[in-house]
Amino acid sequence: MNLADQLPVLPVIVPLIAAAVAGLLPRGRTAWARATFISWVTFALTLMLLQQVSVASSVTYELGGWTAP
Repeated sequence: MNLADQLPVLPVIVPLIAAAVAGLLPRGRTAWARATFISWVTFALTLMLLQQVSVASSVTYELGGWTAP
């Protein structure tokens, strides 16, 4: 498994995990810096997914052991 295989789900999972971690962190400049960093990471992941879709025209991801339609 590599990053390209997990790309369809990462733009959803990364912000969810980051939000849970952000709730545990103290407020201040570092919290804003971390939120900005995660936003840019999510943006980069979506650009990578866009590039993958533009090449393959469609991307499927099996989640929970269910087959893709």
